[in-house]
Amino acid sequence: MSRAALRWLQRLALILGGTLAGLLGGELIVRGLQIAPPARPIQVNRPVRATEDPRQRVENSPGARWTVTYPHADGSAPLVVEHNINAHGRRGPLAPLLRRTSRPRIAVLGDSFTFGSGVGDDETWPAQMRAAWQRASDDDRPGVEVLNFGVPGHDILQHAWTLEHRALDYHPDLVVLCWYVNDLAIPGKIADEIMAPLPDWVTQLSMAERPGSLLEGSELMRLVVKVFVKPRLRSHNLNSHERLYANDHPAWRTGRNALLHMRDQLANVGIDFLVVLYPSLFLGTEGLATHQAYTQVLTFCDDEGIDVLDLEPTFIDADVEALRVHPHNAHPNPEAHRMAAETIHAHIEEQGWLLPEPPAASR
Repeated sequence: MSRAALRWLQRLALILGGTLAGLLGGELIVRGLQIAPPARPIQVNRPVRATEDPRQRVENSPGARWTVTYPHADGSAPLVVEHNINAHGRRGPLAPLLRRTSRPRIAVLGDSFTFGSGVGDDETWPAQMRAAWQRASDDDRPGVEVLNFGVPGHDILQHAWTLEHRALDYHPDLVVLCWYVNDLAIPGKIADEIMAPLPDWVTQLSMAERPGSLLEGSELMRLVVKVFVKPRLRSHNLNSHERLYANDHPAWRTGRNALLHMRDQLANVGIDFLVVLYPSLFLGTEGLATHQAYTQVLTFCDDEGIDVLDLEPTFIDADVEALRVHPHNAHPNPEAHRMAAETIHAHIEEQGWLLPEPPAASR
């Protein structure tokens, strides 16, 4: 081997050795200071299963129990959350199709923000709203049934399917659609155009801490992903969805048509309809990160006579980071569900939708 080649190999060895020593030192520093985010949660089972209906696509698995264990960065006892799905494919108590009591009934449609990903069965906002009416019940007003038809991952077309093929079978007095920013259905042929590819370094780093990766146990890598990758992913995701809300975009046209169809379908059978806008629990340039997209939905619903409730004012002054389930789960935690339940409950009470009909005047 020539002296030049030997010197080159020596330099390479020094570079590699220095790099490894730096990474090892960084790992030790991060571990010593305990500044890394916790490890990823561990999941047992899944809440949904595929269906043959091309419009429904997935549904909650009846009788399933989805358990997620969320580690804490300080090594304390983890948070263990059980999501139980009843025999009818919903979270919450069973309810007969035909009512056996005089209690009013609400059907709630939505995705994981309604289903309650990351919170217990009694901690979802539909469950907490049902509990609020139960606490206030008496002989004259025996409480309200709140049926949670939320399915993780469902979009607006799937919400419309659930209304037609599931919720209406229960003869509700009121239907509440909980809208999240990613609920717009994206036609397949334009999905790649709208969801523009991320830079390679973001994609590669986001995969580095996942189960099975060589760096899965690295606290330094978890810190790098938290500081440099997740904000980029979040911004990309929200900006991509925001573009779907342009007036001339096919996805927003699909969403508008679905809302109109649901409004008319419910009006024809005398059922009240409320759209609730659940915001992202991250701050944006003005308000919360979903503010601009939801302005479109608010304007449309107001113009079309659809009752709409924006939850952004409920959360805008709160510490939104403290309202998320976990650093690896940005869904609302039990406290956020409680805040949403109180606001929605108060709005429904103000509207008087569930008040008993006054007795007919005697002749």
